Amino acid sequence: LKIGYRELVETERAYVNNLSSMIKLYFQPLQEESFLSKTEVLSLFGNIQDIYSFQQRFLQSLEDAIDGDLDSLNTSIQLKVNMINY
Repeated sequence: LKIGYRELVETERAYVNNLSSMIKLYFQPLQEESFLSKTEVLSLFGNIQDIYSFQQRFLQSLEDAIDGDLDSLNTSIQLKVNMINY
């Protein structure tokens, strides 16, 4: 079971890293450029910063669960379900 959790954590970690790269390499630089309006940039990236923030918290709770805090895992799963339903 822990192997499955570890695989999930690694997948989430990669996703968080990819979101971070998108923000740093594309979203932030495009906000400083003048060839796209702020509205256009926001329409391209939507709420990427909110998603990134949520995914960081989700990843942390998964990591805590692997370290033995299974209540954290239940909370993480419920957070993810709520986010998807939102």
